[in-house]
Amino acid sequence: MDLKPVNLYVKHMGESNIRHFGLDKAFHEIFSTNEIEAKYYYPIFYKILGADSTPAIPKLIISDIKNGVCLILVMHPMEGFAWGEYDIFVEELCSLHGLSFNNFVALTGNPVPSVKYKSVHYNYWEFASFSNNIIKEQNLGKKHIFNGKCRPYKFISLNRICHPHRWATLTALYPYKDQGLLSFANKDYPGYTPHNRSFITFNCEYDSYSKKFNDLHLLEDVKLTLPTHYESPFDKDLPKAVIIDAYTDKFYHSYLHIVCETFVSHIFFSEKTYKPIKYFQPFVLINGQYSLQYLRDMGYRTFSGYIDESYDLESDNERRIELAIQASLDFMNREDLHEVMKEMYPIFEHNHNVFIERCRNFQDRLHGDISKILHAQDNDANQN
Repeated sequence: MDLKPVNLYVKHMGESNIRHFGLDKAFHEIFSTNEIEAKYYYPIFYKILGADSTPAIPKLIISDIKNGVCLILVMHPMEGFAWGEYDIFVEELCSLHGLSFNNFVALTGNPVPSVKYKSVHYNYWEFASFSNNIIKEQNLGKKHIFNGKCRPYKFISLNRICHPHRWATLTALYPYKDQGLLSFANKDYPGYTPHNRSFITFNCEYDSYSKKFNDLHLLEDVKLTLPTHYESPFDKDLPKAVIIDAYTDKFYHSYLHIVCETFVSHIFFSEKTYKPIKYFQPFVLINGQYSLQYLRDMGYRTFSGYIDESYDLESDNERRIELAIQASLDFMNREDLHEVMKEMYPIFEHNHNVFIERCRNFQDRLHGDISKILHAQDNDANQN
């Protein structure tokens, strides 16, 4: 791919911050507007703890933006918030500096394009989940599928931060906890909604699951992290986010991975989505509507031949969770799970190969996507 350099004005945020979030190859970073001989981006991090919600933008940058030389690159290195949240941030900057949506490009974990300004899907968690144990992952995945041994657990579902939809997922899966590996940390974490507030939201937004939760008397049972019936605690790292798991037996000892993602209001793929891909498992994805379709658009295959994936089409969050759990139970109740895993092996192998390819090409793909916007002949930055 023969692309011009992507110029970044990084004087105020530091080169190390840019590199930390993946922009460390095929990018030419500039530190003074006097050095600029081509169009460039002025990067701003969105929602960094301790930072102002409306960062200062130098007058020289504003002048270059209005002259069509510069675009503002709104970055979030980790999360993919809903576009409505980005819109508030961008609208405030537009109001303060006399800018328009045409002057902004969002680099975000949200794979659904913005309808108001240009955006690039920046999947930090996909490439962050990549490890150098590729051959080991492939060999172990194949070994545990064709070794002739049945797996002791029908499912695994790991839940750390107490989001409202995870209270609902916990409620739905709790009656089957002895058949699987179900974790849930009922505690607060810095920077996240306190669990008591998320529980209140759960009661308001998930009426049917709230009633089931009370009927099961779960409030007393989930005061402690659930559970520890595995031969060694399967979620030892629950108090902290784990991208590369040190304890992988839990994946090879369970059939179905029920992935409860960070959001259900919109689509976002964190490291949670890539764990079953890395460890050769079928998955049900509790995420925003059409999340499975977006995974397929990225080159991955899903399991519609074995799992009812119609839940992906449901717009109502509570109903989508209900359908996803029912699809999970239908799959788990099959008596031929071990043989089905063998049938699904080509899908596992394909997904693992796609994962490797996408991680290896992450820099080039990202460079290409944001470079094309910057250097487009009809760049909207020239249309103020």
